[in-house]
Formats: sequence, structure tokens, C-alpha cells
Amino acid sequence: MSARTDYGFFNVRKQPGLVGFIFGLLGVTGAEPKAAKLVLRKLADDKSALRAQFEEWANLPDLKRVILSHGAVIEKDPRETLRRIAASLS
Repeated sequence: MSARTDYGFFNVRKQPGLVGFIFGLLGVTGAEPKAAKLVLRKLADDKSALRAQFEEWANLPDLKRVILSHGAVIEKDPRETLRRIAASLS
């Protein structure tokens, strides 16, 4: 089973040049998947509902991957990644 999201959740590695610098300032790039705080501050009306959704997906027993609009598919430990992202939304 796959979960798909395109809302404030990124899995984009650091990029070179000006674009990479801007993405870094926005908090959308990094060594691991994350929720970009600046983006969520502007877009997420209800962070607790988003956190609950990520936690619900993390509890799906047959979850194999998380497909993102921004970045690589998460296939390595998707449940733990979702739990970590959910916790960061507190």
C-alpha cells in the first residue's frame, strides 16, 4: 500500500546554486524527509489534523511507501518517517 501527499512534506536533497540556497532558506531541503515549517505556517490551517493524518497512515500495517509531490518516494521505513514528521508538527 502507498500513501500519497503533496502538502508541506518534502524529501529533497540539498541543491546547488541560487535555487538550492533559496530552497534551503525555505527549509524544504535536507538530509532526510521533513515538513517545511515556513511552508506549513503559510498553508496548513489545522496542523493537528495534518499530524493526525500522518499518524493514521503510519499505523497502516501494509504501508510500503509514501509518494510525495516534492522529492523522492520514501520506501525506507515509511512508518517511522511519518511518525517523525507528525511529531515535528506539535
